[in-house]
Amino acid sequence: MGRSGEPVRFDGDVRAVEHIIRTQPRWRAYLRAMRLERWPRSLSIAPGWAFALIVSHRTPDLMDIVSGVIAYLATLGTSVFNYTVNEIVDLPYDVHHPIKRNRPLVQGLISRTVLLTLGTTILGISAILGWWLNRNTLLTLSALVLAGVIYNIRPIRAKDIPFIDAIAESVNNPIRFLIGWYCLRWVHRWPSVWILIAWWAFGAFLMYIKRFSEKMSLRDDIAQAYRRSLYAYSARSLRWAMGISACVMIAAVAVAAVDLDRPRLYWMIPLLAVYALWIYIETAHRPQKNGEPEALLRRPQFLTLTILLTAGLIWSVW
Repeated sequence: MGRSGEPVRFDGDVRAVEHIIRTQPRWRAYLRAMRLERWPRSLSIAPGWAFALIVSHRTPDLMDIVSGVIAYLATLGTSVFNYTVNEIVDLPYDVHHPIKRNRPLVQGLISRTVLLTLGTTILGISAILGWWLNRNTLLTLSALVLAGVIYNIRPIRAKDIPFIDAIAESVNNPIRFLIGWYCLRWVHRWPSVWILIAWWAFGAFLMYIKRFSEKMSLRDDIAQAYRRSLYAYSARSLRWAMGISACVMIAAVAVAAVDLDRPRLYWMIPLLAVYALWIYIETAHRPQKNGEPEALLRRPQFLTLTILLTAGLIWSVW
């Protein structure tokens, strides 16, 4: 039952869902295991790409656009590899989760050897794409793989360590920013560290939101079996973690306004605060539905706020 003592209700008939999953073609099961529905996360390279153009006062040419598209595909492929690793190493834990127990590998619909082979092949193609762009892009793609290993695989397995799990997972945000930044072949300098910190803190905020959603949705015994770090959290500690992450993000944006000599960034602080508060309120009211960013993006209000925030950030650093 949820943290309020009420039984947790998940949408749909679980048995009907399991039947549909088992009757799907095998190739679809492999595609589901690769979690291609999370493709929007790889778009987080776009801020790095756009920021490099803006601070350099350049209009993108055809090569810049091609580089951005190839960097996106390489990032998506690298993420797919990380997801296949996650699917395999989390098998003993996902079986305890009321939703994730429907994943193809948990259901016995696919071979872990074939899945890992597919993921490794896609990673190889991504590495070739990154190498074609430049050495820095290849290095940042490698950092994305390393971050996935640290997060998922023992002996570290950061996802089992309270508070460190969100910090370790959210490092993917600045790494993806750097992929977008360095995919432009004429870029040779390091971006503002304060922008990277703000992007990192925003990722941590979203991860704590996800943990809060899981904490509010799962019974304690299920939470303990599913994720060790989740059982160690409390709703109060997660609220504090969300608040600190949001404050770090806003503070980093304020310092970046001075560092980059972009005073318009100060106007973004209220919008960032509203954005973070809206995400928290939506998750608190519907914890079983809004744990993942993709779920939030399906809501018109969140999509509208995201577009406004993006447009505002572009205006503020122009």
